[in-house]
Amino acid sequence: ITLPAEITDLIIDHLHDDVQSLRQCSLVSNEWQAASRFHIFSVVLLSLYSIDQMLEVIFYPQSPIPSCIRELHIIDGQGRDFDPKWVNQKLPLIDFDSMQRLSFLSLEQVDFSTLSSNTLAILRAIAGRIVRIELIYVHFGDWDSCTYFLGVAISLRTLVSFVTTCTGDSTVPSPNSVVLPALVELELGNDDDPFLNLFRYYDSMPHIRALNLYLGKQNIELMANSLPHFGSITHLLIQTHSALSSTDIPEDLDMFKNSNLKTIIFEAPAELIVKMLTRASTIQRVYMNAPSNSVDLDSLVRVLVGLPNAQIFLSNMQSLSAGWDELGDRVHLRQSGTSLRDFEPEFMRE
Repeated sequence: ITLPAEITDLIIDHLHDDVQSLRQCSLVSNEWQAASRFHIFSVVLLSLYSIDQMLEVIFYPQSPIPSCIRELHIIDGQGRDFDPKWVNQKLPLIDFDSMQRLSFLSLEQVDFSTLSSNTLAILRAIAGRIVRIELIYVHFGDWDSCTYFLGVAISLRTLVSFVTTCTGDSTVPSPNSVVLPALVELELGNDDDPFLNLFRYYDSMPHIRALNLYLGKQNIELMANSLPHFGSITHLLIQTHSALSSTDIPEDLDMFKNSNLKTIIFEAPAELIVKMLTRASTIQRVYMNAPSNSVDLDSLVRVLVGLPNAQIFLSNMQSLSAGWDELGDRVHLRQSGTSLRDFEPEFMRE
C-alpha cells in the first residue's frame, strides 16, 4: 500500500518527540528517512563529550543533516566551572552555513574572554540569523564585549539570561557601545544580571512586550523606577526568592502603571503578590503558580476582588477556601504552572 506523502508527513510529524519511533521510521525508505531526520536532528547539543562523534556522524563533508538543525546548544565546561577544552579548537571545523533552519542558540558555561577571534567571529555569524538566544552561566569580559556579540543579532526577538556575568565594574556601556537588537521578550534569571543595564543606562527603552523578571533586593529599586516607563510591556512574569519580604517593596512601588500591561504571572509568596497587585487596576489576567497556603489568603482575596475585570488562574491548588467564592466565576484552577512561552502567539505578533 502506498500512502500519499501528505499522510506520511503527518504521521512522522506526530512522532516529533519520539526519537526511538522516528529512528524506526527512518529505516522504511529514503523519503521517510528525510522526514524523520527533520525531527531527530532538530535539536543538537555540542559539548566536550559529544563533539568528536558529532564531527564524524553529523558534520562530515556534504552532510545533509545540518540543514535539519533548528536548535543548537553549546556547552563548554564541567559542573559549574568554566573549563574550555574544545570550543576554540573544534568549533571552526563545523560548517555552520549549512544550518539553514537554525533559529535557536543556547550557550552554557562559555567564557567569552577565552574565545579566539576566529571562534568569536563564528558565533557572531550564527547570532546574525538567530531568533532566540539563551545565555546560561556565560561570562563576558565587559559590557562592550557582550554588546559586540549580540549587536549583530538583527533577527533576535528573545533573549534569556541566567547567571550571566561581566568582569568587575565594567558593565557600564561606553559611548561607543553597540545598540542591542529590537527584543520582544527578555528573561532575566537573577537580580544582578548585566542586562539590567538596558533599564539603567539607555535613554530609549527597547520595545520589549514580554518580561520575565527575577525580582530581588538588588534590583527592586531599579525596577520600581524603570517599569512604570516601560510602556511596551504587555506580559510580565515576576519571580522572587524567600529572602525577599513585603517590607522590601517600597510603598510607592507602581510597576503596573502601564495601561498596556494586561497579563501578569507570579511565582512569589502571596504576601508579595498582595502588595504588588494593590496598584494593578488595569490587569486583565493574573496567574499565580503555587501560591503559599501558609499565609493570610483572605488578604489576597480582597485585593483580587478589587480587580473586577481580571480573570484569576491558580495552579497546583487542590481546593479553595470559602472566601474565594466572593470572586465568583473569575477563578480558574490549573494543574500546572504558566510561563511566558504559553503566550508567545500573543506578544510575538507584530
